[in-house]
Amino acid sequence: MAGDIDVSSYTGNSFDLTSQDTSVWGIAFNANGSKMFICGNGTATILEYNLSVNYDVLTAVYSQSFDVSAQGTSILGLSFNTDGTGMFVSNNTSDNILEYTLSSGFDLSTASYSQAFSVSSQTANPRDNTFSSDGTKMFVCDAATDAVLIYTLSTGFNVSTASYSSSFSVTSQDGTMYSVKFNSDGTRMYGVGGTNDSIYQYNLSTGFDLSTATFNSSFSIVGNTNSPSSIAITNIGFALLSSGGTGGPTVFQY
Repeated sequence: MAGDIDVSSYTGNSFDLTSQDTSVWGIAFNANGSKMFICGNGTATILEYNLSVNYDVLTAVYSQSFDVSAQGTSILGLSFNTDGTGMFVSNNTSDNILEYTLSSGFDLSTASYSQAFSVSSQTANPRDNTFSSDGTKMFVCDAATDAVLIYTLSTGFNVSTASYSSSFSVTSQDGTMYSVKFNSDGTRMYGVGGTNDSIYQYNLSTGFDLSTATFNSSFSIVGNTNSPSSIAITNIGFALLSSGGTGGPTVFQY
């Protein structure tokens, strides 16, 4: 389970994504860390990498890509359901969360477009998305109001059953929160802020219930990048995605 962010340290390991895309905005791993996925915003593709050592970005090798340009060209967030048969992409042009079905879990060669869920009534600037472990809650970063939007799903990981519930403001920590992810039981939420170039930790007394969340601590990443875009929680810490500019497009391991 992911630990306290204020005792994090950079491992010195990073992976340059320039060969595939120069504007990257979402990161996710498969269940055991043998695959890494990146939103290639510049090419409107989802990029897949194989890792010979689980979660070790130094061992990443580009594998394949999946074109999502037919649904939109500004893709700024990425998540999967538990077994990788569902992929969810935040589209900043259409203000939709796009759902794709994979007949073989975490294999982009088997992906096909399924449906979209509009968040335009809540935000005109959706960024990263993530889900509770059972898929009955979806969280979307709203860069327009600097809040985390909360949606409930009557059927887990099926966006057609989603409805808006409430929001959680993060303005006290950062003016541009781009990404949030949770630990496995939802008792900790980690956010990426682009104003202060920091990672933020919130503790939740009830898992995945943001009404019980309180700010805990922060961790500066200015030594690596001034353009953070997304975070992924791993079994050894976290991986930070830098979108471009200083330090990017790169994955940094902490």
